[in-house]
Amino acid sequence: MYGDDDSWPVKCPSCGHGFTETIGRIKSRLISSCPKCSIDFVHSRKQFLFELSEAREDRHNPWWEILASRKPTN
Repeated sequence: MYGDDDSWPVKCPSCGHGFTETIGRIKSRLISSCPKCSIDFVHSRKQFLFELSEAREDRHNPWWEILASRKPTN
């Protein structure tokens, strides 16, 4: 699990929209484009690789962060 072809959750820092990209794409590019607001933003290579390592060791669940940060809709 958590190979280059697997999905990784990403959250737009501008609009908060959650979406996924492949781990390989994030590792090779480190720039994402939000499908909702079209802003381009940079991932910290050091932070991403740390979180990926932690996820591979079952000490971090990147999906929980996306779910926990969602605002309830009324």
